[in-house]
Amino acid sequence: MEKATPAGRYLLGGAQISVQILQSLQSLIPVPFVQVAIGAASQVIQIAQAVQSNVEGVSVLTDRVNAVILVVITPLRGKRETDISRDLKASIERLSKDLLAIGSDVQRVKKRVDISRISSIVKAAVRYGDNAGLIASCTSRLDWAMQVFEVESHIQNSLRIAQMADKLEHVQADVQDIKAIVHDLAGRAVMCDSSLPSTAIPPKPAIFYGRESDVEDIVHRILSCAAARYALLGPGGIGKTSVAAAIMQHPDVVICFDSRRYWASCEQASSLESLYTILAKAFQIQDGSSDRMKAILSFLRTDTRQHIIVLDNFETPWDIEGRQSDVLDALCALFAVPNLAILVTMRGSLPGIHRIMWTQPPLPPVRALSLESATVLFIQIYPEASHDQALDALLAALDYVPLAVTLMAKAGSEGETPTELLARWMLEGTDVIHDAGGDRRTSVNMSIELSLRSNLLKNNPDALRLLSVLAILPGGVRSEIIPNLVPTIYHVSKARAVLLKASLIHTGSAVCVLHVLSPISSYVARYHPLSQELWESVRDFYIKYVFDCPLNINDPRFSKHIRALTLESINLETVLLRALRDDPSHATIEAAHLFSYSLYWTSPRSNVVTAAVEASKVTNSDYWQSRCLRLLSGIKRRQSKYDEALQYLLDARRVALQAGDRKLAARCLKSLGDLDRDRSRYDCARKAYEEAGLEHTGLGDQAQAVRCQASIACLDTNQGRFHKARATLQEVMVKREQLGDSYGAVFCRQWLAYIDSSQGYYDAARTATLAVRQEYEGFADKSGVMSCLRDLSWIDLGQERFEDSRCIAEAARQEYDCMGRSSGVAWCLRDLAIADIGQGRHEDARVRLEEAQTELELLGDQGGIASCTYYLAVVHQNQGRLADARSALQQARGQFGQLGVAHKAAECLQSLGDIYCMEAK
Repeated sequence: MEKATPAGRYLLGGAQISVQILQSLQSLIPVPFVQVAIGAASQVIQIAQAVQSNVEGVSVLTDRVNAVILVVITPLRGKRETDISRDLKASIERLSKDLLAIGSDVQRVKKRVDISRISSIVKAAVRYGDNAGLIASCTSRLDWAMQVFEVESHIQNSLRIAQMADKLEHVQADVQDIKAIVHDLAGRAVMCDSSLPSTAIPPKPAIFYGRESDVEDIVHRILSCAAARYALLGPGGIGKTSVAAAIMQHPDVVICFDSRRYWASCEQASSLESLYTILAKAFQIQDGSSDRMKAILSFLRTDTRQHIIVLDNFETPWDIEGRQSDVLDALCALFAVPNLAILVTMRGSLPGIHRIMWTQPPLPPVRALSLESATVLFIQIYPEASHDQALDALLAALDYVPLAVTLMAKAGSEGETPTELLARWMLEGTDVIHDAGGDRRTSVNMSIELSLRSNLLKNNPDALRLLSVLAILPGGVRSEIIPNLVPTIYHVSKARAVLLKASLIHTGSAVCVLHVLSPISSYVARYHPLSQELWESVRDFYIKYVFDCPLNINDPRFSKHIRALTLESINLETVLLRALRDDPSHATIEAAHLFSYSLYWTSPRSNVVTAAVEASKVTNSDYWQSRCLRLLSGIKRRQSKYDEALQYLLDARRVALQAGDRKLAARCLKSLGDLDRDRSRYDCARKAYEEAGLEHTGLGDQAQAVRCQASIACLDTNQGRFHKARATLQEVMVKREQLGDSYGAVFCRQWLAYIDSSQGYYDAARTATLAVRQEYEGFADKSGVMSCLRDLSWIDLGQERFEDSRCIAEAARQEYDCMGRSSGVAWCLRDLAIADIGQGRHEDARVRLEEAQTELELLGDQGGIASCTYYLAVVHQNQGRLADARSALQQARGQFGQLGVAHKAAECLQSLGDIYCMEAK
């Protein structure tokens, strides 16, 4: 490791200046350009310390910065700006610019190191030599300063240099002397209240991700305008102060405004007088006059250069009861200064828009982080969390709110995994990250409660009532339904406006939909829960909402009702689950069954209907228990979870028979046949269909008997009995149309088109399949649409349009993956492999077929396994591995034979004959 320079050793005496001491010096020496130099040096040291153990030469750079800044500031004790010569001032200003540039370079190194630490999230590599070279370059940039400031004769032209002590205790003593001098001067100044917040500009947060582009955009806006007036708005904990600090410490802003950058932390401005005091302190006004605003304005008008100030946490003075007009007057006075740029951070909406000309267009509200940025932030604090699969779910539960993510990572770093933290969050909510002794910056609970205690909400009690409702509806609430959702809240529009002003709710991508961030909703639900009256109103509204959307697949309004239920699916799921748990009733169970049936057609989910099964047991309703069990089986079937589907279906048939519900029991028997057909158990499926058809006929249920007949025709198609299947399907299609079962008729037309493609009538098959797909879209049957896509891909394969087939099959595969349909994914992989074979990509085909075969084996789909085995034989044959091809064909032939698929078994036998001929030659 490199050693520190002799000058560094002499000046430091074996110790380094702490960042805290430098920050104290920055606020205590009343010389603006010296403050800039100290601030720049502090920033360099702070960043460098974060990478010191990772990059060679950082300690040398830190020593060099410490040495230079000590030599500069020590002789300035008690000096005023007028006491410093022009040459020395120029040298210090040059030093400031070099330190700012060095800070940017070291920040680049830090980012590289950060990325290397979390390479599992961000794929990047940091080149060690590049970092060390950049640090060495930064160090050499200070050589001139060491020469200039260590030449005693140069400095003595302006100042008498005090001898430097060689130990840190002497440096601290010098700081105490400077404090005493400044304190004496402060006796005549306006700012004498040490309880008020510091006016020093906070450093850019050491961990700052996901906001870089926002900061660059705002800096560009500020520098492009003579006197920019912007507001950073958003809820507590979203990162407004951090963004503002990053803007003020941005090198371009520092260069433009230099020492004319001011920071007023207004969180303690609980009165108009304290606001004036904080502003005067921020501007460093040392005028004893009673009219502080006049002194501030006089100062700004005297110095005509460009100035910029941040009014941080401005919601506190804006919320002073009875004084908002006076606060607005003060704000207007500042806005009237033509050479003052203003950046306000506050919760709520833009203040004084009727009197203040904010720069247009306004800044968008500060939003939560992206998943990627939240992940990087979390892992930077808690690196071990990167291996926990629950991390994404935990971050989503926090809604990616920066303060919540930061506090949760700190909590986890003390010994809890993301999985454990997520479990605690589900039980305890924001209490997991609550610091009883914290403030708004270290406690999510405190940050939220500050907003809830504001005068804005105190004066509008309906706002908190409305918030308690919105907090339990995670899908957001459309503005137009709120009056019907909570009819007992009479001033809904005003309550909504108050919540928006307080940043307790926000609008999403759709402006008419109101959302509550997860930490806020968790806190409100726990500490300000909605009343029983409001809960019953919400519950009854959503149950009625479901009943207003009856689902009969042959009803022309079917797709409209599906869309309406899908629109509210997240809230419906939340409300129905709570109702089923807390106060189950037959109406609630029926609504849950109907809602889950709507999901069956779009995105099958089982949690609500599972809860309905349990609720039906509590209410002793065999009628709804059997129906919920059968629907649960259908959902599991669509999710390719066949074993679970079978068990639920057997339970449903048992409960139905116990209750004497023979019609439902017969339907369960037909569904058992569907399960067997999905897994290519054709003989079992045929038997189930025939028995179910007889039961339905005996009960006089002709429509269900016809469905069983159609299913038998599908079996004939699977087994290559195309002539018989076509005749049956044509007969069944006519019967279904006569019975008004238009959906069933579409189903028959799809299978007739499939028979056409299997017999080589590709053009007719394509035309019919495209028409069927359009009809499925009209029914909102996503699964039917997807099956048509697969049929079209198969038709393209038959016509050797391999690239077209590949595009369709890949689109279908991705959609099946999103739907959680592993069987559909596996069959699409098989189709993609066949396209690969047609284009000579045999190795790609082999990989896809093996992947598909593995998935189909897990699902127990014997027909799919046999098909993959057959095409693997084709790959082996094309690659010249005839023995492997022969073995695979023999295996496939046996599989098809067991399934009763004679035409496929015959194809295998023919291919075996070809291989024997090739081997003989």
